[in-house]
Amino acid sequence: MDEREFRNFYEANKADAYRLAYSYLRSGSEAEDLVQEALLRFYRHEPKDAAKARPYFFSVVVRLSLDVLRSRKKIAAPPEEGKEPTPGRDYRFLYEAIDELGKKERSIIRLHYFAGLSLQEIARATGLSLNATKKRLERARKALKEKL
Repeated sequence: MDEREFRNFYEANKADAYRLAYSYLRSGSEAEDLVQEALLRFYRHEPKDAAKARPYFFSVVVRLSLDVLRSRKKIAAPPEEGKEPTPGRDYRFLYEAIDELGKKERSIIRLHYFAGLSLQEIARATGLSLNATKKRLERARKALKEKL
């Protein structure tokens, strides 16, 4: 990927990556920093297959987000009141409902709705078959609907 392609890739995916990171971290500044770090890691280890680039990038965002959450548990600091993805709206109830889902369901919901990945891209990023990805998303939607 040359510099122009890399910039285009970044511009096309930065908002989705931010939303995904924010869905985990609930901190605007941490989400922005994490997206930058994910972009650096993506640049260093860019996949050869262009079809795998987007799922790989979002899997890096997820892994880094989980790393930050693990480090938060080690260092008990008060949560930061950061900016929300859409100013003026309060989505805390939605984030809380998603947090109550199982780990597998949370991951699928975040990748599909916050990162905007297609079912095929989620399957590539998670290593699941397409049918397993569809079924997991279906179960996650049902569970989330019951919570809301």
